[in-house]
Amino acid sequence: MNIYRFQFSEEVSHSILCFSKLHEFEDRKDYQENWKKWCEEKEEMIRLEQERLERLGYKGDMMEKMYRSSRYYFRKKKMEKCVPKIRDTYVSISKERLKTMDCFIRENLFLNIKPKDLFIQFLENYSEWVMEIQEEYIQKDVTDKEMIIEKIKKTFKNRYFNITHNQ
Repeated sequence: MNIYRFQFSEEVSHSILCFSKLHEFEDRKDYQENWKKWCEEKEEMIRLEQERLERLGYKGDMMEKMYRSSRYYFRKKKMEKCVPKIRDTYVSISKERLKTMDCFIRENLFLNIKPKDLFIQFLENYSEWVMEIQEEYIQKDVTDKEMIIEKIKKTFKNRYFNITHNQ
């Protein structure tokens, strides 16, 4: 089995990462001096890692590989974990309302107008309907009226796309 990317062991990677973060903001000369001291301190670990990589078939200069990884990869690596973004609660539009949208789109397809203009026409014709949806959203703790209109608009345009591309 050919290996195209030789990776350091977990222990060595962690050790390089700690060194890199400790000396992250040093200029190049200071970084190199501290690197040499670190290599002397970690001589045994480096020797074992070099033997491991050679057994796997690595033929390059391991010290150069470690230095470059330390200076250009680990030093810039972020330490904190990404925190997943909390999603807003999804509020759907009822099937009856979707059918109303679909009927309006089908009835006005022959006009050959842009979906944007058709949506504006929809808002004018169904203003009471839109107000009812806004009230439903407000009951479900969604108070931003612009966001509600954007939700209706996105739903309308998706319905328009599905209808026009499925015919």
